[in-house]
Amino acid sequence: KTDAGATALALLPFLAAGQTHETKGPYKANIFNGLFWLIKNQKADGDLSGACSQRMYTQGLATICLCEAYGMSHDRAIGAAAQRAVNFIQAAQNTTTGGWRYEPGDPGDTSVVGWQVMALKSAQMAYLDVDPAVLERAKKWLESCASGDYKGHFSYQPGGGSSDTMTSVGLLCTQYLGAHREDGSLREGKDFLLAHLPDNGSRNLYYWYYASQVMHNLVGPDWDTWHRKMRKILIETQCKDGSVCALGSWDPDRPSRDQWGANGGRIMVTSLATLTLEVPYRYLPLYKLDNEAALAGK
Repeated sequence: KTDAGATALALLPFLAAGQTHETKGPYKANIFNGLFWLIKNQKADGDLSGACSQRMYTQGLATICLCEAYGMSHDRAIGAAAQRAVNFIQAAQNTTTGGWRYEPGDPGDTSVVGWQVMALKSAQMAYLDVDPAVLERAKKWLESCASGDYKGHFSYQPGGGSSDTMTSVGLLCTQYLGAHREDGSLREGKDFLLAHLPDNGSRNLYYWYYASQVMHNLVGPDWDTWHRKMRKILIETQCKDGSVCALGSWDPDRPSRDQWGANGGRIMVTSLATLTLEVPYRYLPLYKLDNEAALAGK
């Protein structure tokens, strides 16, 4: 029930494929119309969510869109809108807990925190202004939700039980916020993800999307194990029936009901499936870059 959220979800796979509103190709107009619809409907304070509930989800997604589009195109109009959106996210943080939730100032939950941290990381990569103090406070939130011998499991909110989805979100945020590759929390978290490999009998694309990024950042045979299993399932379950308009999408209810499919429907499931498949083409592994930088320094 959010046009801005659906638009952001639909745009992200195009951007992940390296296509923008300035790139030659069959989808140039779609991307242009989507990006500038978001900007046209942005409020003066940077709010991109429109008239929807749980608006910080939409704010995070739409901000990632604008930051990525600006980083690739350097379009000043998009850059200005992206900075306003980043400023809104920063002002919406609960300064006591370090978290974000549905509305600005809410105490927080790890699910919403994940999208805001990803948006701020996208902003940094596009050389937009991000307040380091906001990121430091986000670490406080993650610490409050961490459990396990090395704090490598994460819960939805402090005091709750850890889950595979929230652990994947917490781990990616931990990576983006500066944890070393050999950090105990990442090693413990990686083992947890490997014990919960993709399974088509219990599909959870929200989890797979975040976990794929975590594992890809770590590189090595563990990433290969994860990626082969996930890729096989997604390729086999894409709708290939050319007689129906769902061709090319992923069904939120078949072959098994996605855990979050009822919340986001076909657009969300298809977007997350596509983005998950695009992970190895979209990103350079985070710690591979660190290693190369260290070697260059020597």
